[in-house]
Formats: sequence, structure tokens, C-alpha cells
Amino acid sequence: MNGESFAANLESYKVFYYIAKYGSITAAAERMYLTQPTVTKAIHKLEERLGCTLFIRTKRGVRLTPEGQLLWRRVEPACNMLLAGERELRAVKTLTGGTLTIVSTEMSFSTYILPALSLFLESHPEVKVKCKNALNGRMVELLQEGEADLAVIHAPFDSSSVTVIREIDCNYECLVGSQRFRSLAARPRTVQELAEYPFISMPSGSSSREYIESYFRRGGVRFEPDIELTTVELAIQAVSGGFGIGTLPERLISDRIASGELCRIDLTDPLPPRRVCLISGKNSALSLTAQAFVDECLPEVGA
Repeated sequence: MNGESFAANLESYKVFYYIAKYGSITAAAERMYLTQPTVTKAIHKLEERLGCTLFIRTKRGVRLTPEGQLLWRRVEPACNMLLAGERELRAVKTLTGGTLTIVSTEMSFSTYILPALSLFLESHPEVKVKCKNALNGRMVELLQEGEADLAVIHAPFDSSSVTVIREIDCNYECLVGSQRFRSLAARPRTVQELAEYPFISMPSGSSSREYIESYFRRGGVRFEPDIELTTVELAIQAVSGGFGIGTLPERLISDRIASGELCRIDLTDPLPPRRVCLISGKNSALSLTAQAFVDECLPEVGA
């Protein structure tokens, strides 16, 4: 069946659907914005093609023949599904529906996604939102598998397997310790010196771990933490408790440094800033809902 005949068949079945649904050629014509002769001609063509009569005229309109009832059992659910698809698409286009799925770390969720979602849902309250927490590697997998629309990710990450939509922030990390390690703050330190002290870190596979490993590797030293913790909050507590030193986001610990609870440890080779990027799956088109979220609520850094 070529595309032209397929389209003609679909139109014929659409006519059949509305006549059977309303039991009236007049009502079907009004619903489809067609003339009655056009509807009558379309149903006659379908009957000719199928080789049977589908409707019997009555004083009150039309009713299905046994053959028509057999066809109706197949056509009704198919047409209902197509009409439902059209309604869903219209809802997505007008943002009166649709689903947005975002994946990030716990810290990125509270720092970037929650404020952005608050703005977005205020304008589009009928959009459904799903949020997932994951490490960098899993974020990329979820995007590639189509299980997420967007991800907020901290550098470093493999940009070859994703599409970087924009940079939304630039974070600065600093090396800190409790008063137990205040002697380290007397002068800038090298990575070789730091290797002698207990270190607190996020787990292997996280962007924070990759970040500090890369820094140590650049200095020719293997990074081997003494304590691994799964969240930044736990790492802050552990460093504040004197269990070791660690690199932490400056914005989260500036108050603790100012109060003297933590001391900043300067480095001879300063820690590089960390980009925070909004990404999507490689070569995958954003849904209208996701694109609206990006345009309205997550501006590029410096914008």
C-alpha cells in the first residue's frame, strides 16, 4: 500500500468512525467540518473497497450492519488512540501537559534545579516533573537511554557522549581543614605535602572525585582518600569534625571559614574552577517542554 492510498484509507475510516459514533451522517459531517455529500461519498467508497454494506439507514439516522459492527470493534480503539495522541501533543505544544525529567546530583538539585522548577511550574503548573539523582556516569546513561531529558552536571565529564546545551554556573572549590590542621594554612602547600595527610573525598565515579584525582595526577601524585562519603553535606561534617582535609565548594563553607571553624589551605598550584553545565543526550532533540524549561529558567552563566 503506497502512502497516498494509506492516507485515503485513514480518512475513510475516520468518516466511518464518526458516523458510527453519532449514528448520523449529518452529525458526522458537522463534526468533521465536511458537507453531507462528501461524507456519504467517502463511506460509499469504503463499502465498495471492503465489498460489504456497513450502515443501514433508519428514521433516526443510521445503524451498523453485522459487518459494520465487526469493523467498528477494530476501528473504534484505533481512532480513540489517535485522537488521544493528538490531544496529548496539543497539550505539550501549549505546555498544558507533558513531562519533564531531569537528573542531577543532590547538591545540583537543591542549588540549580529546585529554584528553576519553582519558576517553571508557576507558569506551567500542569507539566509533570520527574527528578532523579545520579553520579556523572549514570547521568549520561539515562540521557542516552531516553530516561531523562536534561542533566545538570559538574565538570569534569566526557563531553563527547553528550550535547552541552550551555554553562549555567562556575564553581570554585577550596581545600579546607578543621583547627586540627591549622598548621597547613601557614603557607601554600604542594600535592606532595598533602599526600601525607588524611583526605576526605566523595566516592569513585563522582565528578568531585574525578576533579581531585585529576588535580593530584597533574602534580604526579596518586590520590588515595582515607574516608569516602556519598554527599557533600556529610563531607562538610567530616572535615569540620577533624577527620581529615578535603576540597569543598567555597559557596557552601565560606561562613565556616569566616567563623574560624574551618581554615583555608592555600595551594602552590591553585585548584581550577569547575564548570556546571546543562546537558542532553547526544544528537537527541529536546521536547517542547524541556526546551521551554531551558529557555525560561536556566540562563547561561553571565547572561
